[in-house]
Amino acid sequence: MTQPRLTAGFTLIELMIVVAIIGILASIAIPQYQLYIARAQFAECNNLLGGARVPVEERLTRFGTLRFAQDFEDVFALRAALGVGIVGKHSGLHEVNVAEQSVEISCMFGAGANGLQGEDAHVTSMLAGNTISYRLDFDPDSGAWQWSCSGVTGFTADELDRVSSGLCEDYEL
Repeated sequence: MTQPRLTAGFTLIELMIVVAIIGILASIAIPQYQLYIARAQFAECNNLLGGARVPVEERLTRFGTLRFAQDFEDVFALRAALGVGIVGKHSGLHEVNVAEQSVEISCMFGAGANGLQGEDAHVTSMLAGNTISYRLDFDPDSGAWQWSCSGVTGFTADELDRVSSGLCEDYEL
């Protein structure tokens, strides 16, 4: 008489189903994780710009004009004049443009930003080489100075909405 054979383990079909389920979950999770990373890197650049905006506003309040414009020949002059850090881990203040009635400060993602090189310059592909800018203008109608998120280059409107999380907004002094 033959003894009944005991089977142990999983069948090939069961293993294939598990692998398929893991693949489906990964296809959902990986893009969400990449978006999460892009939002964090965008926030870093926005914070660098915020750090540069405060001293500009302070000088504007103190002097009542943009007569301090001569301090801003380049990003390094901005840093020296205002005591502002210019480089984060993934982005850096890239450019400063000054006119008689406006100041524009730009931040760039990745290796093109001032001082970023090698692995420190690693950003997600969605952000690499793109810039965001804040511009301070005087509005003669309201008599107020206003910051605007004026220059966002390299992003489609949909990408900007997805990565900015409402960080790139206008506000009045």
